[in-house]
Amino acid sequence: MTTQKSAVTDETQIRFLDSLMATRADSARTDGQLGVTEFWAAQGHGSPMMIHSREDEGYLVLDGELTFWINDDRPFVHGPGGFAWMPRGTPHAYAVSSPTARFLCINTPGGLESFFGAVGAPAEGDALPVAGSPTSDEIERVEGAARGMGITITGPPPGL
Repeated sequence: MTTQKSAVTDETQIRFLDSLMATRADSARTDGQLGVTEFWAAQGHGSPMMIHSREDEGYLVLDGELTFWINDDRPFVHGPGGFAWMPRGTPHAYAVSSPTARFLCINTPGGLESFFGAVGAPAEGDALPVAGSPTSDEIERVEGAARGMGITITGPPPGL
């Protein structure tokens, strides 16, 4: 039998724009194969339309509901237990469509979880940031860092 080092990271919460997040598995502890980040966010939190060139990305909804836009398909909603998968190269976006949501962002290979931590800031308490609260400086910093991670922003967040 082989024993494995734990892929679970610490419980530190980070404020990433208008959400809270914590890394659950990171690239360094999964030999680069996987990154898992848990998010908590309020209604209206979402991503811009984007395309990842380096990783496949999945979202597992734990609580609440997320609306997804993938390619030019009609948007769809997933509640608890719902899973959306976007292979690299696929235009996609998501938004929290319930009062609050908790979800996992799963990336293969790993590495994207370090992006969230690098551009985020330590959370001050566990209260959810107000959705839509990122400053223009925060958004600009994230967009610049996204380019360095092989993420192309193709448009604004879709409307609910």
